Amino acid sequence: KPDGTGDYTLPTIHDKKTGIYMANTIPIAQYLDMTYSSTPAVIPSGTETLVNEIIDTNFPKLNLLFMFIRIKINPASGGYIERTHSVFFGGSLKDLIPTGEAKVQTLEQLKNSFGDIGELYKKSGRRLIMGDN
Repeated sequence: KPDGTGDYTLPTIHDKKTGIYMANTIPIAQYLDMTYSSTPAVIPSGTETLVNEIIDTNFPKLNLLFMFIRIKINPASGGYIERTHSVFFGGSLKDLIPTGEAKVQTLEQLKNSFGDIGELYKKSGRRLIMGDN
């Protein structure tokens, strides 16, 4: 854009058949599975607990990674992210980024989290953790 700001995305759908507007990946997947049960499931039956566990366990850690990444992005995007995400994180992202030994420990936790997710992929023996659907 001419003012230096970029375009940003958020997973959203508008189902013209039902008139529903939705945002965010998991609610969209749940809605599609419930509304269109005769089609292949987005979240395979019986895996809802696993999906929620992966999200609940790893999303907070990924948010920490997001704060580290924020340091490396262009100024226009950084300003946008600071304005929109500081409310979510409860303060300025700069102030929330760990330093010193806390930074080392946080990065190690993130590394381990990705290793845990990687192990799930290895154990599944598939391209996707819950099957190639």
